[in-house]
Amino acid sequence: MVVRLLQQKMWPLAKLKVLAKNSNTKGTTAMLNLNQDPQIILWALTKDTYWHPDDHWQAVDRRCKELSTGEIFAVIDDIVHHFVHAPVVILTGKNVWQREDFDQILGKMAPILPSAIALNNPRLSHAALLSRWKDLGLTSVYLRLQNPRTLHGRQTVALAEAVVDHGMRLEIMTAVTPRTLPWLPGLADLMLSVGAASWQLGFNESLQRSKLDAKTLEQTLVWVADFAATSPLRVLPIGAPQYQRIVSDRYPLLDAGRIALREARGIAYINHHGLVYPGVNLPFAGGNLRQSSFSNIYRESPTFCALRDPRPLEGRCGFCDYHLTCGGSRTRAFRETGKLYAEDPGCWNPQTA
Repeated sequence: MVVRLLQQKMWPLAKLKVLAKNSNTKGTTAMLNLNQDPQIILWALTKDTYWHPDDHWQAVDRRCKELSTGEIFAVIDDIVHHFVHAPVVILTGKNVWQREDFDQILGKMAPILPSAIALNNPRLSHAALLSRWKDLGLTSVYLRLQNPRTLHGRQTVALAEAVVDHGMRLEIMTAVTPRTLPWLPGLADLMLSVGAASWQLGFNESLQRSKLDAKTLEQTLVWVADFAATSPLRVLPIGAPQYQRIVSDRYPLLDAGRIALREARGIAYINHHGLVYPGVNLPFAGGNLRQSSFSNIYRESPTFCALRDPRPLEGRCGFCDYHLTCGGSRTRAFRETGKLYAEDPGCWNPQTA
């Protein structure tokens, strides 16, 4: 039923038009060495109530304090000076803007790094903060939107319109689950109507609650690839590195040479204590910012380096033709099998079955 709903809303696949429109805007990860330069850093400056791997695995000393203003400034300077391609830094955390030094942090970061703030529980009252954030240099706002028909969803849509009215870049985040799957076509239309710039689809955020089976996940990613190919939106699936296989198969000229973003490869998460994780749901910290620089942790820590090494991959991931550019979701493998290098249970690739 869900798959039929997606198929009914399939966008036309005019490949020549697609290639002409997207040739200069998509495939940017092909130019990046993701082992050296992250593309996205999610940074919780305060206690994170949505992404919180330390709560699940008790991986931190609870006596640790949040990073100080000076410590945060040092991390910003390290990111600016040690990466060839500046990553997008997405600030998050519970009421992060209520930190006494938040304006200082934003004023320091926004002029020198691509910066955004993520509102995982957006409220219409947040609209009053947009002018202040824009004056400080913030150019992008991420809003989490699941079901636009609920009261909270309607408030989020109103806030999204306010973001666009302020001349800021609107980024929408949606967790893809069996419950939200039927809403994706309607959300896709909504993204276009409100003027969103990008749509980030999270496929690993709900592993503890509900998940898509491998075949449904594959069919969903096919739909996402076809929508992305004909849409002005930048569509970024997170937690589904097999998406790159699908895009390469369906649009080989469009995304030749791209490497999928996954844990420790293009993505990193910093929690409010300064621990650096390879992903938001993987409970293995690569290091502590109070003891080492972010650039050193990302490039040199044993945890990050091991996750980028395809040689230990087991099962189908080990002999798949895409083991170098994909490698499977290590988060999903670990959460469902207890083995970090097990084959990705969420990948449905008939060529490796």
